Amino acid sequence: MKVYVYIQQKPLKVKTYTSLTALYLANKSDLSVSKSTLEKYNFDSFDYVTSRVIISKTEPQTTGDIYRESLQKVVAELKDASSKAADSQKEWKKACELSQQQKDGYKKMLGDLDKEIDDLLNN
Repeated sequence: MKVYVYIQQKPLKVKTYTSLTALYLANKSDLSVSKSTLEKYNFDSFDYVTSRVIISKTEPQTTGDIYRESLQKVVAELKDASSKAADSQKEWKKACELSQQQKDGYKKMLGDLDKEIDDLLNN
């Protein structure tokens, strides 16, 4: 449900209305604009601002909305952390594979050295 927020700047007063017609009827003497001008105004994109008043169309926030937004933030943070952990795990596996390749290379080198030593001793 959308509501219209009427803010009178001097003296400061804030009122909310469920319809633009109700807002207009309650404040027409302060608005100095026609009802049809307000009806044609694109409140979804911009607030209506004059030197005396501000009119904004907004959606009220329920407790459920606040909890839902908070939960969405937590889920996004968990997904990010999970993604980072998966990347770290991939890097660790890659490092282990390189380490195994190095081990295999050293074993081969040692095996070749053993053969060379045996050949030298047998000659």
